[in-house]
Amino acid sequence: MITGEVGAGKTVAVRAALSTLDASRHSVIYLPNPTIGVRGIHHQIVAALGGQPLVHHATLVPRATDALATEQAQRGRTPCW
Repeated sequence: MITGEVGAGKTVAVRAALSTLDASRHSVIYLPNPTIGVRGIHHQIVAALGGQPLVHHATLVPRATDALATEQAQRGRTPCW
């Protein structure tokens, strides 16, 4: 996680770090809104990895966990966010 004042260079730093990653081995999940909360983070993970996020939080956490595990096990890619 990178935080900082506007204009501090957060985007430049992240883009530089991402450019060094092998796209065939890493999946980048971008969370543009820091106020989305835990439920929002799980929702974004499921959606970014091609799943259909459901509205109930009780099903969202296991779906996010499964999506992350599948990305690693079946595709050999490490999710980064």
